[in-house]
Amino acid sequence: MFYNNIVIKDMKKTERINIRCGELEFALIRRHAEECGLSVSDYCRQVLLSYCPRKRLSEREFQVITEVRKLTSDLSHITNFFHQRKYAALMDELRSIVKRLKEILYGSKGKND
Repeated sequence: MFYNNIVIKDMKKTERINIRCGELEFALIRRHAEECGLSVSDYCRQVLLSYCPRKRLSEREFQVITEVRKLTSDLSHITNFFHQRKYAALMDELRSIVKRLKEILYGSKGKND
């Protein structure tokens, strides 16, 4: 982690900050830290240094994002078909992409096939 272009992660941590909070507040802080894959200390440190920790993606969310990124080349093909006026090939490619998106979003067979 950086703060004003200084690497903070490897710095020796010798100082301590004590914060009092209620049980519910602590439970919420702990839950947010776990969702970000951080310890409570690391989560609080990042928040206090104005860094906004992000939730970790679930395995399923990561898979969906990976698959959708793969469709980028298909969208490029569509652009080429459109510019070359190959409309029949364009429609075939669009059907293929829609089918793959349904498989990604709804499972192997797709919903409403």
